[in-house]
Amino acid sequence: MKSLLIAFSISASAIQCMVHEQQLIDYNLKQLPPELINLVTTQYMQNRSLWSTEQKIVGNDHFNSILLNGNETLILTTSSHDNTARVWNTITGQLMLTLLHNDSVNSVCFNKDETSILTASYDKTARVWNATTGQLMLTLMHDQRVRSAYFNRDDTSILTASDDKTARVWNATTGQLMLTLVHAQGVKSACFNRDETSILTVSYDQTARVWDVKTGQLMLTLLHNDYVNSACFNRDTTSILTASYDQTARVWDVKTGQLILTLVHAQGVRSAYFNRNETSIVTTSYGKTARVWDANTGQLMLTLVHDDWVGSARFHRDETKIVTCSSESVYIWEQYFPSLMQAQLCSLLFTWLCVKKYPKGTDTIDKYLSEILKATSSEHYYDESMLYAVWHSFPASVQDQLWKKIKKYL
Repeated sequence: MKSLLIAFSISASAIQCMVHEQQLIDYNLKQLPPELINLVTTQYMQNRSLWSTEQKIVGNDHFNSILLNGNETLILTTSSHDNTARVWNTITGQLMLTLLHNDSVNSVCFNKDETSILTASYDKTARVWNATTGQLMLTLMHDQRVRSAYFNRDDTSILTASDDKTARVWNATTGQLMLTLVHAQGVKSACFNRDETSILTVSYDQTARVWDVKTGQLMLTLLHNDYVNSACFNRDTTSILTASYDQTARVWDVKTGQLILTLVHAQGVRSAYFNRNETSIVTTSYGKTARVWDANTGQLMLTLVHDDWVGSARFHRDETKIVTCSSESVYIWEQYFPSLMQAQLCSLLFTWLCVKKYPKGTDTIDKYLSEILKATSSEHYYDESMLYAVWHSFPASVQDQLWKKIKKYL
């Protein structure tokens, strides 16, 4: 019993130290000047683009959307021009399954037990496939392109959205049409709320709308300044998150329709999603970025820069990774957690930048740590050897990324 108590005491102390250190790290990062916060937070995310010689999934042409399965062993992707949805192994990058439509595929999802895959396509169909064999099991027909398709929670219904100005609910077994909801223009996407009493649709008519599932009655209309690309409920259906071509993502109160928060990109916003505990929002843009925002304050926390427009972004289950798709590639961004000393060194680096006391024409940072030390305030008690050691405790890839970003300020 005594040894057990000692072990618990040591563990508890270690946990307290870890918590204290993380609080100090958070404090150090919060003290950075606002214009440099994005610089430090972005360097903590390493782009591990996936697999092949450049370590990324490469498609024949543009990826439209991505989705992880429940245990994150598989990634589903859809493509604009090779008319496929594909299933990839997350660990090896191996292509597991290819599902072929007659035109571009816009969305893809699993059913609850991941035995079926549901796709939506420009060929005017939504299709259900066997997730193991790829066999076609059910086809649902619209009059125009199908933009999205999703199962309900118990897989008894399928909700589709189409350019034919309708969202439709179908019996997932028989394909029988159960409900039709009509917009003034094409419907970009549609989803159920958590208890499936409401359906949320978005449209080229610049609106997001909430409908009663049983009656089809329109309950709420939310207006953007351009067409709306995507929308989702939060978990308890008190808020709605929308993404629009008007360069904004917006959070709305479900009961009143009041605008709660606006997040602004430089170009149209393609998608927006909450993380699991709804403290963060990830958005994607035609402006080559995915961004992570504080869901309460709207503060920009992180920017992930791509070579082309970003079609979709999702948090991993443990939220230490973000999966994005951009043009012809799919990427995983892994979070790098700094030590307390590394966070403090970042504070020194950025103080150095702010006071503009840097040597011109610098190619590496190693030679100038003493200059950094002299330029920072006297409250930091570091010697040059300590700074040098802390700098080299960063992984080499993080050093390279950080220095490239710093040089842009020089």
